[in-house]
Amino acid sequence: MKVLAYIREQYRLSLGSYGRPRMTMALKEVGLDVGERRVGRLMTRGAAKPTSTGSSQSARASKR
Repeated sequence: MKVLAYIREQYRLSLGSYGRPRMTMALKEVGLDVGERRVGRLMTRGAAKPTSTGSSQSARASKR
């Protein structure tokens, strides 16, 4: 599975910081035609879950 192998490699190179949207953009840049939902499913299957810094979540909570 070419796409899953590429996802694993990009995930490793990004030190786990690539999420579904950024991973989708990276795949499209190399010419792979995939959607965000498929990338999300493959990331879950391949155990590539991005790490969260929490900074954006805390910023949203403070604005409420």
